[in-house]
Amino acid sequence: LFLTATPSAANGPLLAALTHLSSHLLLLLPAFLPPLLPPVLSVLLPRRYWATSAPHTLQTYLCFYIPLLSLNGILEAYHAATATPGDMSKQARWMMASSAVFVAVLWAIKGHVRNETALIGASCAGMLVRIGYASRHARRRVALGPQTFFPKGAVTVTAVVSGVVLRRVYNSGRWTDGWAHWAELLALGGVLGVVTLGVM
Repeated sequence: LFLTATPSAANGPLLAALTHLSSHLLLLLPAFLPPLLPPVLSVLLPRRYWATSAPHTLQTYLCFYIPLLSLNGILEAYHAATATPGDMSKQARWMMASSAVFVAVLWAIKGHVRNETALIGASCAGMLVRIGYASRHARRRVALGPQTFFPKGAVTVTAVVSGVVLRRVYNSGRWTDGWAHWAELLALGGVLGVVTLGVM
């Protein structure tokens, strides 16, 4: 949406910035969501859903599929804006490869994880193939170094430490003892989230 339809490298800095920002989701969501989502869902979801796979499925979807979908959307938007007819033919072949990977991964893991989680995992694997092609296309036109796809070290350390702290508080089970402890966990998540954003 923000990239103009031109094969030039004029949009290189914008593409790099959007890709770098999107890459943070793959760090931040797995760090913060697992310990914070269950307390939130305990209020939002009816009690009968806790006996199903819905909470775990939603957590997996948000932690992994959404970040990859974001990154893929940005890179494929750039591809659509800059691709030649030859590039479109290559993309069609990679899309077929993506579908093949989806089927292969789904077949390999379906007996080891829940059905819904298997679908998400297979979808993520197929998405990685598409991201691989789109990023390769983008790197041929603009300077997208490895640092574009990975958060800086300070951000990574802050997010990992925040995730460890939140998991320790969550695993203690205190948040189930009453509204005060429930709010304490969410407030801690908010403070650590603000600190992480500040480091970013």
